[in-house]
Amino acid sequence: MSTTTKQQSHNRTTLANPIVHIGGLLIAALCAFVFHVPILRADTPPVYSAQSSKTILEICKGGSDRLAPSNETVPSATRYEWQPSINLSSSTDATPRVSALRTEQYVRIAYNGAAELQRDTVVVFAIEPKPVQFTLPDGVCERSTAIYAFTPEQGEQYTCVWTASNASGTAQPQLLGMNNTAIVSYQWNGSGSGRVSLRIQYTRQQCEVSGGFTETVNPLPNPHITPSTPSTTVCKGTAVTLDAGSGYATYFWSTGSTDRGIVVTDSGVYSVTVRTAASCEAKSQPLTIAWYPELIPTISGTAKLCDGDVATLTAETGFTNYQWSNGTPGQVLSVIQPGAYTVRALNQYGCEVMSRQFNVMPNLATVAMPKRLEFVTSGVDTTQRTTFYVRNTSTDTIIVKGVSLFDAQNTKQPFRIIPSGRFPYVMFPGDSIEVTAEYSPTERGEFNGQCVTEIISPCRGYRSLQLNGITYNPSVTLYARVPDSLIQRDGNIQRLPLVLNLAAGDTSHYTGVPIVAQFRWRADVFHPTGISNGDILANTVENGERILTLRATAAHIDVTPRILTYIEGSQLTSRILKTPLYLDSLRWETVKRPLALVYSGTLIQVDAKCAPFGITFTDTELSALHVVTSANGETQTELYAGSAGEYTATLYAMTGNPVAQQRLYATSKGMLPLAFDEGLLASGQYVIGIQSATEYLRALIHIQK
Repeated sequence: MSTTTKQQSHNRTTLANPIVHIGGLLIAALCAFVFHVPILRADTPPVYSAQSSKTILEICKGGSDRLAPSNETVPSATRYEWQPSINLSSSTDATPRVSALRTEQYVRIAYNGAAELQRDTVVVFAIEPKPVQFTLPDGVCERSTAIYAFTPEQGEQYTCVWTASNASGTAQPQLLGMNNTAIVSYQWNGSGSGRVSLRIQYTRQQCEVSGGFTETVNPLPNPHITPSTPSTTVCKGTAVTLDAGSGYATYFWSTGSTDRGIVVTDSGVYSVTVRTAASCEAKSQPLTIAWYPELIPTISGTAKLCDGDVATLTAETGFTNYQWSNGTPGQVLSVIQPGAYTVRALNQYGCEVMSRQFNVMPNLATVAMPKRLEFVTSGVDTTQRTTFYVRNTSTDTIIVKGVSLFDAQNTKQPFRIIPSGRFPYVMFPGDSIEVTAEYSPTERGEFNGQCVTEIISPCRGYRSLQLNGITYNPSVTLYARVPDSLIQRDGNIQRLPLVLNLAAGDTSHYTGVPIVAQFRWRADVFHPTGISNGDILANTVENGERILTLRATAAHIDVTPRILTYIEGSQLTSRILKTPLYLDSLRWETVKRPLALVYSGTLIQVDAKCAPFGITFTDTELSALHVVTSANGETQTELYAGSAGEYTATLYAMTGNPVAQQRLYATSKGMLPLAFDEGLLASGQYVIGIQSATEYLRALIHIQK
């Protein structure tokens, strides 16, 4: 009907809509074709004559068509005139052809001679479709699918032809209908550039328009992971740097890292996905980091070490460069101390490996036996026996060479050990040896001994038991009295005598007893320089009084009052004076000492201070224990408190274990009753100990029921 004028343009702009993925395909852009139709205003004035008609003719711009009013010819018309006459094949034909170069209104006037018969108006619209415009991204990536689309004016019918040329890849168009939109997709298999063309033909006027553009197909990246080690099989724990190479916009590793390179210390499969500046993305081939087999040396040797022995530890062969945990090199290690040992070495792959821990334990032949036994007798030539057990509490079999009394100084002791069975004795785990300890004193005092169990297997060792024995003299009452002393002159030596009075039995006496005493007197009366029996331990002056501490090394105490020692010195006045002499403290310095006890029937009455660890007198009135008999014949043990204060009375069984305790409070000097619940106690002998801040008393008590 008319010739179609083609126009094309290539306009590359960025869509406001981003690139999106549809159905796994990358939409590169939406290609929009807009067809503009001129609008005829409703108020366009028509042209009227005797007979008039109006015709609208739409022609593709540049095309031609025949101007045909509603009446192609007018009856009785002798001639025709078209106004204007531009772009017409003839201005006098009834239906000339018109070239649609622009939109124009034509008026045909029909004449019969000079008379006007009819006017016809034809409006020619020169339809000029806008060029095809492609709104595209900056490019696509090879091996990706790009989707292109265009949408005509609403309601327009059309046909289109897509073509692709000079493409480095194979382009297969697919025509898809979606909301009157034509869509084509191309699979770009190579990189470089390719030409995409579109030809559109509208059905109504057969107007045709074409367009095309050159698509840039960006190459895909080819990432390759380069490890920092020559081999991808490494020693366990080796740090390997994996490099994805330079030149990429972004990196994303299978570990989640977004750096160019990563450092890995674990075995596994690693990959990286990279993206170029053109947003082309590719994933590397996976790289496997593997570990060599973890071959570690084992340690063999002595697992239990006896004290003083040497254990030999040997690392497994097949390794090199051995280094023990204590810093010693070599495959063999000698140890003298229990502990945990490991060894580092290089295996056959050159990997440094560490062995598992090898524990060298002390080989202890553990036996259970008492730590202490106490014996208390009321006189000499008596015997006490106590049976105890030596038990094998280890998991090993133990060989005991013997259980005997140990006497390092080879002195005479009142103890004897009587084991059962013959030695050496093999003790399996849980076995016991019965042993009897015997105490037979031949003199009064306090004695110490040691029972030793000697073990010879699996290790040599000793276990000891402390033996303590106390023998009282039940017939002695001791008291000290220091009278006012007259300073005597013996030639040029001034002497101050010290006298101790002792009340005892007919045959009781003590010789060679070391005694330490502290005296005081007026400082301006006598100045000491020494003592005739013993040593001066301290010599001071306080508040006008001379305070002297001395030791008499060999006192002789019996029923006859005797001079303990003479304090030697010089008289500081011209007169012979009798000085008031005071005794501040007195103690025995020996482990074999008499105790102040007196029998009273089957009970023991304590008349003076008694303590196995030292006797201290705070004044001349000493604390003591007394047995008081009431009118009805009942007896009550009382404490005579020598001073105000708190006293703790503890009752011990003959084994040394405490069985009862009582606290007493004295507001002044005087008697305090002891109230142990005898209903909880069995008949027999007990040791009672009474302790205050300055004193300690110890005595025997016999309970009868």
